[in-house]
Amino acid sequence: MISQMYKKIPIIFFILLIVIIFSFTVLSVYAERSFKITNYDAQVKILENGDIRVREFFSYSFDGSFNGIIRSIGTKGSDGFTYFKASQYYPTEKELEVTQSEKGGMFTYRIYDKSNNENKVFLLEYQLKNIATLYNDTAEFYWKFFDKTNTSPIGHVKIELEFSETVLPEDLKVFGHGPLNGEVSIEDDGKVIYEVNRLSSGEMVEARILFPVNLAPESTKIIRENKFAEIMKEEISWAKKSNREKSVNIFGFLLAPLLLLFNIFFAIRVYYKYDKELKADIDIEYYRELPSDITPAVLSKLMSIQGVGTKDILATLMDLVRKKYLKVEEISAGRKKDYRFTRLESETVDLKKHETQLIHWLFYSIGNGKTITLKEIKDYAKASLTQSSFRSNYLKWVKKVGEEFKKYNYFGQSKESIKITLKTILIEFVVIILLALLGLLLGGQWYAFFPALFMVIFTGPILLYARHCLWSYLPVPS
Repeated sequence: MISQMYKKIPIIFFILLIVIIFSFTVLSVYAERSFKITNYDAQVKILENGDIRVREFFSYSFDGSFNGIIRSIGTKGSDGFTYFKASQYYPTEKELEVTQSEKGGMFTYRIYDKSNNENKVFLLEYQLKNIATLYNDTAEFYWKFFDKTNTSPIGHVKIELEFSETVLPEDLKVFGHGPLNGEVSIEDDGKVIYEVNRLSSGEMVEARILFPVNLAPESTKIIRENKFAEIMKEEISWAKKSNREKSVNIFGFLLAPLLLLFNIFFAIRVYYKYDKELKADIDIEYYRELPSDITPAVLSKLMSIQGVGTKDILATLMDLVRKKYLKVEEISAGRKKDYRFTRLESETVDLKKHETQLIHWLFYSIGNGKTITLKEIKDYAKASLTQSSFRSNYLKWVKKVGEEFKKYNYFGQSKESIKITLKTILIEFVVIILLALLGLLLGGQWYAFFPALFMVIFTGPILLYARHCLWSYLPVPS
Protein backbone atom coordinates (compact mmCIF):
# COMPACT_ATOMS: atom_id res chain seq x y z
CA MET A 1 0.00 0.00 0.00
CA ILE A 2 2.78 2.43 0.96
CA SER A 3 4.87 1.67 -2.11
CA GLN A 4 1.81 2.20 -4.30
CA MET A 5 1.29 5.61 -2.68
CA TYR A 6 4.88 6.58 -3.53
CA LYS A 7 4.41 5.47 -7.13
CA LYS A 8 1.32 7.68 -7.45
CA ILE A 9 3.08 10.86 -6.22
CA PRO A 10 4.95 11.57 -9.52
CA ILE A 11 1.69 10.91 -11.42
CA ILE A 12 -0.18 13.41 -9.23
CA PHE A 13 2.46 16.10 -9.78
CA PHE A 14 2.48 15.38 -13.52
CA ILE A 15 -1.31 15.90 -13.60
CA LEU A 16 -0.91 19.16 -11.63
CA LEU A 17 1.71 20.32 -14.15
CA ILE A 18 -0.64 19.56 -17.05
CA VAL A 19 -3.47 21.48 -15.32
CA ILE A 20 -1.20 24.51 -14.74
CA ILE A 21 0.01 24.51 -18.35
CA PHE A 22 -3.56 24.19 -19.60
CA SER A 23 -4.68 27.06 -17.35
CA PHE A 24 -1.96 29.34 -18.69
CA THR A 25 -2.91 28.36 -22.24
CA VAL A 26 -6.56 29.22 -21.62
CA LEU A 27 -5.61 32.50 -19.95
CA SER A 28 -3.37 33.44 -22.86
CA VAL A 29 -6.28 32.93 -25.25
CA TYR A 30 -8.52 35.25 -23.26
CA ALA A 31 -5.76 37.77 -22.65
CA GLU A 32 -5.55 38.93 -26.27
CA ARG A 33 -6.67 42.45 -25.25
CA SER A 34 -5.35 43.96 -22.04
CA PHE A 35 -3.79 47.05 -20.53
CA LYS A 36 -1.62 48.00 -17.57
CA ILE A 37 -1.34 51.23 -15.61
CA THR A 38 2.36 51.35 -14.91
CA ASN A 39 2.49 54.72 -13.12
CA TYR A 40 0.24 57.30 -11.49
CA ASP A 41 1.78 60.68 -10.68
CA ALA A 42 -0.36 63.36 -9.08
CA GLN A 43 0.53 66.98 -8.39
CA VAL A 44 -1.87 68.43 -5.82
CA LYS A 45 -1.88 72.08 -4.75
CA ILE A 46 -3.91 73.12 -1.70
CA LEU A 47 -5.14 76.65 -2.40
CA GLU A 48 -5.76 79.50 0.05
CA ASN A 49 -9.53 79.15 -0.34
CA GLY A 50 -9.40 75.44 0.63
CA ASP A 51 -9.81 74.12 -2.92
CA ILE A 52 -7.34 71.65 -4.44
CA ARG A 53 -5.98 71.86 -7.95
CA VAL A 54 -4.94 68.43 -9.27
CA ARG A 55 -2.81 67.30 -12.22
CA GLU A 56 -2.86 63.49 -12.66
CA PHE A 57 -0.51 61.67 -15.03
CA PHE A 58 -1.63 58.12 -15.90
CA SER A 59 0.92 55.95 -17.77
CA TYR A 60 -0.83 53.21 -19.76
CA SER A 61 0.56 50.22 -21.64
CA PHE A 62 -2.00 48.93 -24.16
CA ASP A 63 -1.94 45.41 -25.57
CA GLY A 64 -4.63 45.40 -28.24
CA SER A 65 -7.07 48.02 -29.47
CA PHE A 66 -8.87 50.45 -27.09
CA ASN A 67 -11.08 53.51 -27.51
CA GLY A 68 -9.89 55.36 -24.39
CA ILE A 69 -9.75 55.26 -20.59
CA ILE A 70 -12.10 55.76 -17.64
CA ARG A 71 -11.48 57.71 -14.42
CA SER A 72 -13.91 57.68 -11.47
CA ILE A 73 -13.62 60.33 -8.72
CA GLY A 74 -15.76 60.63 -5.62
CA THR A 75 -16.70 64.12 -4.46
CA LYS A 76 -17.74 63.30 -0.89
CA GLY A 77 -16.04 65.81 1.44
CA SER A 78 -16.01 68.55 -1.18
CA ASP A 79 -18.43 70.92 -2.91
CA GLY A 80 -17.84 69.33 -6.32
CA PHE A 81 -15.78 70.13 -9.39
CA THR A 82 -14.87 73.56 -10.66
CA TYR A 83 -13.63 72.06 -13.93
CA PHE A 84 -12.32 68.81 -15.43
CA LYS A 85 -10.34 68.33 -18.63
CA ALA A 86 -8.25 65.54 -20.14
CA SER A 87 -5.46 65.41 -22.71
CA GLN A 88 -2.92 63.06 -24.17
CA TYR A 89 0.46 64.03 -22.74
CA TYR A 90 2.64 61.42 -24.51
CA PRO A 91 3.54 60.64 -27.28
CA THR A 92 1.79 63.81 -28.47
CA GLU A 93 0.04 66.60 -26.60
CA LYS A 94 -3.60 67.10 -27.50
CA GLU A 95 -6.87 67.73 -25.67
CA LEU A 96 -9.32 64.83 -25.64
CA GLU A 97 -13.09 64.44 -25.74
CA VAL A 98 -14.67 63.67 -22.35
CA THR A 99 -18.15 62.51 -21.31
CA GLN A 100 -19.36 62.62 -17.72
CA SER A 101 -21.85 60.60 -15.65
CA GLU A 102 -22.67 60.84 -11.94
CA LYS A 103 -24.20 58.47 -9.41
CA GLY A 104 -24.29 59.02 -5.65
CA GLY A 105 -21.52 61.59 -5.63
CA MET A 106 -19.26 59.41 -7.80
CA PHE A 107 -18.32 61.07 -11.09
CA THR A 108 -17.20 58.80 -13.95
CA TYR A 109 -15.31 60.38 -16.85
CA ARG A 110 -14.91 58.55 -20.16
CA ILE A 111 -11.90 59.90 -22.03
CA TYR A 112 -11.80 59.03 -25.74
CA ASP A 113 -8.52 58.33 -27.47
CA LYS A 114 -7.93 55.32 -29.76
CA SER A 115 -4.90 53.25 -28.80
CA ASN A 116 -3.45 50.08 -30.29
CA ASN A 117 -0.43 48.16 -28.90
CA GLU A 118 1.32 51.27 -27.58
CA ASN A 119 2.30 53.19 -24.46
CA LYS A 120 0.61 56.48 -23.62
CA VAL A 121 0.53 59.05 -20.84
CA PHE A 122 -2.76 60.84 -20.11
CA LEU A 123 -3.02 64.11 -18.20
CA LEU A 124 -6.19 64.77 -16.19
CA GLU A 125 -6.65 68.24 -14.68
CA TYR A 126 -9.40 69.27 -12.31
CA GLN A 127 -10.22 71.42 -9.31
CA LEU A 128 -12.34 70.37 -6.32
CA LYS A 129 -13.97 73.00 -4.09
CA ASN A 130 -13.75 73.31 -0.31
CA ILE A 131 -11.58 70.32 0.63
CA ALA A 132 -9.63 71.89 3.50
CA THR A 133 -11.40 72.20 6.85
CA LEU A 134 -10.50 74.91 9.39
CA TYR A 135 -10.74 74.14 13.12
CA ASN A 136 -9.84 76.38 16.07
CA ASP A 137 -6.42 74.80 16.57
CA THR A 138 -5.53 73.32 13.17
CA ALA A 139 -6.51 73.01 9.53
CA GLU A 140 -7.04 69.63 7.86
CA PHE A 141 -6.67 68.27 4.35
CA TYR A 142 -8.20 64.79 4.10
CA TRP A 143 -8.72 63.27 0.67
CA LYS A 144 -9.11 59.82 -0.88
CA PHE A 145 -7.39 59.39 -4.26
CA PHE A 146 -8.33 55.73 -4.82
CA ASP A 147 -10.83 53.37 -3.17
CA LYS A 148 -12.66 50.11 -3.86
CA THR A 149 -14.18 51.58 -7.03
CA ASN A 150 -10.75 51.44 -8.69
CA THR A 151 -10.75 48.22 -10.74
CA SER A 152 -7.24 48.49 -12.21
CA PRO A 153 -3.97 47.73 -10.37
CA ILE A 154 -1.26 50.37 -10.66
CA GLY A 155 2.46 49.64 -10.73
CA HIS A 156 3.59 52.75 -8.86
CA VAL A 157 1.75 55.65 -7.22
CA LYS A 158 3.35 58.99 -6.37
CA ILE A 159 1.37 61.91 -4.97
CA GLU A 160 2.97 65.33 -4.39
CA LEU A 161 1.06 67.79 -2.21
CA GLU A 162 2.06 71.41 -1.70
CA PHE A 163 0.59 74.70 -0.47
CA SER A 164 0.37 78.10 -2.11
CA GLU A 165 2.94 79.36 0.38
CA THR A 166 6.15 77.82 1.68
CA VAL A 167 5.68 76.00 4.98
CA LEU A 168 8.16 74.58 7.47
CA PRO A 169 8.18 70.75 7.76
CA GLU A 170 7.79 70.98 11.56
CA ASP A 171 4.47 72.80 11.09
CA LEU A 172 2.96 69.80 9.31
CA LYS A 173 1.61 66.47 10.49
CA VAL A 174 1.17 64.08 7.55
CA PHE A 175 -0.41 60.63 7.36
CA GLY A 176 -0.93 58.16 4.53
CA HIS A 177 -3.67 55.54 4.62
CA GLY A 178 -3.46 52.61 2.25
CA PRO A 179 -1.15 49.67 1.46
CA LEU A 180 1.38 48.80 4.14
CA ASN A 181 4.28 49.48 1.75
CA GLY A 182 3.26 53.15 1.39
CA GLU A 183 5.76 55.80 2.50
CA VAL A 184 5.10 59.45 3.42
CA SER A 185 7.83 62.09 3.62
CA ILE A 186 8.13 65.89 3.91
CA GLU A 187 10.72 67.80 1.91
CA ASP A 188 12.52 70.90 3.19
CA ASP A 189 10.17 73.29 1.36
CA GLY A 190 7.11 71.66 2.97
CA LYS A 191 6.13 69.54 -0.05
CA VAL A 192 4.56 66.23 1.01
CA ILE A 193 5.42 63.06 -0.96
CA TYR A 194 3.28 59.92 -0.68
CA GLU A 195 4.47 56.86 -2.62
CA VAL A 196 3.02 53.35 -2.97
CA ASN A 197 4.45 50.43 -4.90
CA ARG A 198 2.10 47.93 -6.56
CA LEU A 199 -1.36 49.25 -5.74
CA SER A 200 -3.90 46.44 -6.13
CA SER A 201 -7.35 46.99 -7.57
CA GLY A 202 -9.82 48.06 -4.90
CA GLU A 203 -7.10 49.23 -2.49
CA MET A 204 -7.47 52.61 -0.81
CA VAL A 205 -5.00 55.49 -1.02
CA GLU A 206 -5.77 58.61 0.99
CA ALA A 207 -3.71 61.43 2.45
CA ARG A 208 -4.30 63.45 5.61
CA ILE A 209 -2.38 66.63 6.47
CA LEU A 210 -2.70 68.85 9.53
CA PHE A 211 -1.33 72.34 8.82
CA PRO A 212 -1.51 75.91 10.19
CA VAL A 213 -4.84 77.69 9.68
CA ASN A 214 -3.17 80.69 8.04
CA LEU A 215 -2.27 78.58 4.98
CA ALA A 216 -5.95 78.47 3.92
CA PRO A 217 -7.34 81.75 5.26
CA GLU A 218 -10.10 82.04 2.64
CA SER A 219 -11.63 78.62 3.24
CA THR A 220 -15.35 78.73 4.04
CA LYS A 221 -15.39 75.21 5.49
CA ILE A 222 -15.06 76.19 9.17
CA ILE A 223 -15.84 74.15 12.31
CA ARG A 224 -15.53 76.11 15.57
CA GLU A 225 -13.98 73.47 17.83
CA ASN A 226 -10.59 72.12 18.84
CA LYS A 227 -9.72 69.03 16.84
CA PHE A 228 -5.94 68.59 16.84
CA ALA A 229 -5.67 66.29 19.90
CA GLU A 230 -8.57 64.10 18.75
CA ILE A 231 -7.12 63.67 15.25
CA MET A 232 -3.65 62.83 16.61
CA LYS A 233 -5.13 60.23 18.97
CA GLU A 234 -7.01 58.68 16.06
CA GLU A 235 -3.90 58.58 13.87
CA ILE A 236 -1.76 57.06 16.64
CA SER A 237 -4.35 54.31 17.03
CA TRP A 238 -4.33 53.65 13.28
CA ALA A 239 -0.52 53.67 13.25
CA LYS A 240 -0.43 51.00 15.96
CA LYS A 241 -2.91 48.92 13.96
CA SER A 242 -0.80 49.38 10.82
CA ASN A 243 2.37 48.28 12.63
CA ARG A 244 0.51 45.25 13.95
CA GLU A 245 -0.62 44.39 10.41
CA LYS A 246 2.96 44.73 9.14
CA SER A 247 4.23 42.41 11.88
CA VAL A 248 1.57 39.81 11.06
CA ASN A 249 2.34 40.01 7.34
CA ILE A 250 6.11 39.78 7.85
CA PHE A 251 5.60 36.74 10.10
CA GLY A 252 3.28 35.18 7.50
CA PHE A 253 5.79 35.59 4.67
CA LEU A 254 8.74 34.41 6.80
CA LEU A 255 6.80 31.34 7.88
CA ALA A 256 7.20 29.68 4.45
CA PRO A 257 11.04 29.41 4.39
CA LEU A 258 11.07 28.54 8.10
CA LEU A 259 8.56 25.79 7.42
CA LEU A 260 10.64 24.46 4.54
CA LEU A 261 13.77 24.32 6.73
CA PHE A 262 11.80 22.63 9.50
CA ASN A 263 10.38 20.00 7.13
CA ILE A 264 13.84 19.20 5.73
CA PHE A 265 15.25 18.90 9.25
CA PHE A 266 12.24 16.83 10.30
CA ALA A 267 12.60 14.47 7.30
CA ILE A 268 16.30 13.88 8.10
CA ARG A 269 15.55 13.33 11.77
CA VAL A 270 12.79 10.81 10.99
CA TYR A 271 15.14 9.04 8.60
CA TYR A 272 17.84 8.61 11.24
CA LYS A 273 15.30 7.53 13.83
CA TYR A 274 13.19 5.12 11.77
CA ASP A 275 14.43 4.59 8.23
CA LYS A 276 18.21 4.16 8.44
CA GLU A 277 19.73 0.73 7.88
CA LEU A 278 19.94 -1.25 11.08
CA LYS A 279 23.48 -1.74 12.40
CA ALA A 280 24.63 -5.25 13.12
CA ASP A 281 25.13 -6.17 16.75
CA ILE A 282 28.42 -7.95 15.98
CA ASP A 283 31.19 -7.21 13.52
CA ILE A 284 31.88 -10.26 11.32
CA GLU A 285 34.03 -9.79 8.24
CA TYR A 286 33.06 -13.04 6.50
CA TYR A 287 30.06 -15.39 6.47
CA ARG A 288 30.43 -18.99 5.24
CA GLU A 289 26.64 -19.24 5.14
CA LEU A 290 23.80 -16.74 4.86
CA PRO A 291 23.00 -15.06 8.20
CA SER A 292 19.77 -16.21 9.91
CA ASP A 293 17.17 -17.68 7.52
CA ILE A 294 17.35 -15.04 4.81
CA THR A 295 16.83 -16.38 1.28
CA PRO A 296 18.98 -15.42 -1.76
CA ALA A 297 16.11 -13.45 -3.37
CA VAL A 298 15.52 -11.37 -0.22
CA LEU A 299 19.26 -10.79 0.14
CA SER A 300 19.43 -9.67 -3.50
CA LYS A 301 16.67 -7.14 -2.87
CA LEU A 302 18.60 -5.86 0.15
CA MET A 303 22.00 -5.62 -1.54
CA SER A 304 21.12 -4.64 -5.13
CA ILE A 305 19.87 -1.24 -6.32
CA GLN A 306 17.92 -2.99 -9.10
CA GLY A 307 16.25 -5.33 -6.61
CA VAL A 308 15.17 -8.88 -7.49
CA GLY A 309 16.17 -10.18 -10.94
CA THR A 310 15.72 -13.34 -13.00
CA LYS A 311 19.17 -14.51 -11.82
CA ASP A 312 17.63 -14.94 -8.38
CA ILE A 313 15.38 -17.72 -9.68
CA LEU A 314 18.42 -19.98 -10.10
CA ALA A 315 19.88 -18.81 -6.77
CA THR A 316 16.62 -19.74 -5.02
CA LEU A 317 16.57 -23.17 -6.72
CA MET A 318 20.14 -23.83 -5.55
CA ASP A 319 19.20 -22.73 -2.02
CA LEU A 320 16.30 -25.21 -2.09
CA VAL A 321 18.85 -27.87 -3.09
CA ARG A 322 20.88 -26.86 -0.03
CA LYS A 323 17.77 -27.22 2.12
CA LYS A 324 17.20 -30.72 0.59
CA TYR A 325 13.83 -29.87 -0.95
CA LEU A 326 15.31 -30.38 -4.40
CA LYS A 327 18.22 -32.25 -5.92
CA VAL A 328 20.20 -31.18 -8.98
CA GLU A 329 22.07 -33.25 -11.52
CA GLU A 330 24.03 -32.41 -14.63
CA ILE A 331 22.61 -33.82 -17.86
CA SER A 332 23.69 -33.79 -21.49
CA ALA A 333 21.82 -31.53 -23.90
CA GLY A 334 23.65 -32.01 -27.16
CA ARG A 335 26.96 -30.18 -27.10
CA LYS A 336 25.89 -28.10 -24.10
CA LYS A 337 25.37 -29.02 -20.50
CA ASP A 338 22.01 -28.73 -18.77
CA TYR A 339 20.81 -29.19 -15.22
CA ARG A 340 17.74 -31.06 -14.00
CA PHE A 341 16.04 -30.22 -10.70
CA THR A 342 13.98 -32.95 -9.03
CA ARG A 343 11.57 -32.51 -6.12
CA LEU A 344 12.46 -34.48 -3.00
CA GLU A 345 9.96 -33.10 -0.49
CA SER A 346 6.26 -32.89 -1.26
CA GLU A 347 5.42 -30.78 1.81
CA THR A 348 6.47 -27.11 1.66
CA VAL A 349 4.95 -25.81 4.92
CA ASP A 350 8.37 -24.88 6.31
CA LEU A 351 9.33 -22.81 3.26
CA LYS A 352 8.83 -19.10 2.68
CA LYS A 353 5.83 -18.11 0.57
CA HIS A 354 7.99 -17.00 -2.35
CA GLU A 355 9.88 -20.33 -2.25
CA THR A 356 6.61 -22.28 -2.28
CA GLN A 357 5.26 -20.17 -5.13
CA LEU A 358 8.47 -20.69 -7.14
CA ILE A 359 8.21 -24.47 -6.79
CA HIS A 360 4.55 -24.58 -7.86
CA TRP A 361 5.19 -22.14 -10.72
CA LEU A 362 8.25 -23.88 -12.20
CA PHE A 363 7.39 -27.53 -11.57
CA TYR A 364 3.66 -27.43 -12.39
CA SER A 365 3.37 -24.63 -14.99
CA ILE A 366 6.59 -25.43 -16.88
CA GLY A 367 7.78 -28.85 -15.70
CA ASN A 368 5.95 -32.16 -15.29
CA GLY A 369 5.27 -31.73 -11.57
CA LYS A 370 8.32 -33.73 -10.55
CA THR A 371 11.27 -32.38 -12.55
CA ILE A 372 12.31 -29.25 -14.42
CA THR A 373 15.43 -28.34 -16.39
CA LEU A 374 17.09 -24.97 -16.92
CA LYS A 375 16.60 -25.33 -20.70
CA GLU A 376 12.85 -25.85 -20.20
CA ILE A 377 12.69 -22.66 -18.12
CA LYS A 378 14.64 -20.66 -20.73
CA ASP A 379 12.58 -21.99 -23.64
CA TYR A 380 9.33 -21.25 -21.81
CA ALA A 381 10.45 -17.68 -21.07
CA LYS A 382 11.45 -17.04 -24.72
CA ALA A 383 8.58 -18.74 -26.55
CA SER A 384 6.05 -16.27 -27.96
CA LEU A 385 3.06 -18.31 -26.77
CA THR A 386 4.25 -18.62 -23.17
CA GLN A 387 6.31 -15.45 -22.76
CA SER A 388 3.48 -13.38 -21.28
CA SER A 389 2.56 -16.21 -18.84
CA PHE A 390 6.18 -16.39 -17.68
CA ARG A 391 6.28 -12.63 -17.20
CA SER A 392 3.04 -12.61 -15.20
CA ASN A 393 4.17 -15.42 -12.86
CA TYR A 394 7.60 -13.85 -12.50
CA LEU A 395 6.07 -10.52 -11.33
CA LYS A 396 3.87 -12.38 -8.83
CA TRP A 397 6.97 -14.11 -7.46
CA VAL A 398 8.87 -10.79 -7.19
CA LYS A 399 5.92 -9.39 -5.23
CA LYS A 400 6.09 -12.32 -2.80
CA VAL A 401 9.82 -11.68 -2.36
CA GLY A 402 9.03 -8.05 -1.55
CA GLU A 403 6.45 -9.08 1.06
CA GLU A 404 9.04 -11.34 2.69
CA PHE A 405 11.64 -8.54 2.55
CA LYS A 406 9.37 -6.19 4.51
CA LYS A 407 9.16 -8.67 7.40
CA TYR A 408 12.87 -8.19 8.16
CA ASN A 409 12.41 -4.43 8.63
CA TYR A 410 15.91 -3.65 7.39
CA PHE A 411 15.21 0.06 7.05
CA GLY A 412 13.49 0.66 10.35
CA GLN A 413 9.85 1.25 11.17
CA SER A 414 8.83 2.74 7.81
CA LYS A 415 5.11 2.60 8.58
CA GLU A 416 5.68 4.41 11.86
CA SER A 417 7.79 7.08 10.16
CA ILE A 418 5.14 7.66 7.50
CA LYS A 419 2.46 7.90 10.18
CA ILE A 420 4.51 10.52 12.07
CA THR A 421 5.29 12.45 8.87
CA LEU A 422 1.65 12.57 7.77
CA LYS A 423 0.59 13.60 11.28
CA THR A 424 3.17 16.42 11.28
CA ILE A 425 2.02 17.70 7.86
CA LEU A 426 -1.60 17.68 9.05
CA ILE A 427 -0.66 19.59 12.23
CA GLU A 428 1.27 22.15 10.15
CA PHE A 429 -1.74 22.64 7.89
CA VAL A 430 -4.11 23.18 10.84
CA VAL A 431 -1.68 25.53 12.63
CA ILE A 432 -1.21 27.67 9.50
CA ILE A 433 -4.98 27.95 9.01
CA LEU A 434 -5.38 29.02 12.66
CA LEU A 435 -2.50 31.52 12.35
CA ALA A 436 -4.04 32.93 9.17
CA LEU A 437 -7.39 33.39 10.93
CA LEU A 438 -5.65 35.02 13.90
CA GLY A 439 -3.68 37.24 11.51
CA LEU A 440 -6.88 38.36 9.82
CA LEU A 441 -8.42 39.17 13.20
CA LEU A 442 -5.34 41.28 13.98
CA GLY A 443 -5.72 43.10 10.68
CA GLY A 444 -3.18 41.20 8.57
CA GLN A 445 -3.66 40.26 4.93
CA TRP A 446 -4.79 36.71 4.15
CA TYR A 447 -2.31 36.22 1.32
CA ALA A 448 0.63 36.71 3.72
CA PHE A 449 0.07 33.12 4.88
CA PHE A 450 -0.49 31.71 1.40
CA PRO A 451 3.22 30.84 0.78
CA ALA A 452 3.28 28.83 4.02
CA LEU A 453 0.03 27.09 3.08
CA PHE A 454 1.48 26.38 -0.35
CA MET A 455 4.56 24.94 1.33
CA VAL A 456 2.48 22.42 3.27
CA ILE A 457 0.06 21.47 0.49
CA PHE A 458 2.62 21.03 -2.28
CA THR A 459 5.98 20.34 -0.63
CA GLY A 460 4.56 18.16 2.16
CA PRO A 461 4.00 15.18 -0.17
CA ILE A 462 7.36 15.84 -1.84
CA LEU A 463 9.17 15.74 1.49
CA LEU A 464 7.19 12.64 2.42
CA TYR A 465 8.43 10.95 -0.74
CA ALA A 466 11.95 12.34 -0.25
CA ARG A 467 12.03 10.97 3.29
CA HIS A 468 11.34 7.53 1.85
CA CYS A 469 14.29 7.91 -0.54
CA LEU A 470 16.78 9.50 1.86
CA TRP A 471 18.42 6.18 2.75
CA SER A 472 19.84 6.07 -0.80
CA TYR A 473 21.82 9.30 -0.27
CA LEU A 474 22.48 9.92 3.41
CA PRO A 475 25.31 8.16 5.27
CA VAL A 476 24.45 5.58 7.85
CA PRO A 477 25.60 6.75 11.30
CA SER A 478 28.08 4.47 12.99
